[in-house]
Amino acid sequence: MAQAIPYYDYLLVDTERGAMLAGGHCIPLRLPQAARLIWHKFYASTQRRGSTEKAAKDMQQALVLGAVLAENDSFELKDAFAAVPKPMQARIKPLLTLLAGKAEAHPALVEVLYQCLGS
Repeated sequence: MAQAIPYYDYLLVDTERGAMLAGGHCIPLRLPQAARLIWHKFYASTQRRGSTEKAAKDMQQALVLGAVLAENDSFELKDAFAAVPKPMQARIKPLLTLLAGKAEAHPALVEVLYQCLGS
């Protein structure tokens, strides 16, 4: 079942242009910045009620994308975190140890996690 999750406005700031192919048509659309999507996915993983599978999927997707972004543009991740609303940060920060453990194969991501969530 679909659940409404707060802070979609955080995702909609400075969206990027994209396209979707559908039935031979190319449909233009706006996509959230990857770095903002990562932090929002971590937040969403804390808000899932009665769906541990979806929460785990949110976290895993954020970790995979975060590992790639941390290797290529860690400043983007840090800037996106600086814009995360404080109540959203309060839900993400307790995940630090768990996330760092899951990301241990990606030292650049672990470093970003500690820089952002460790303060």
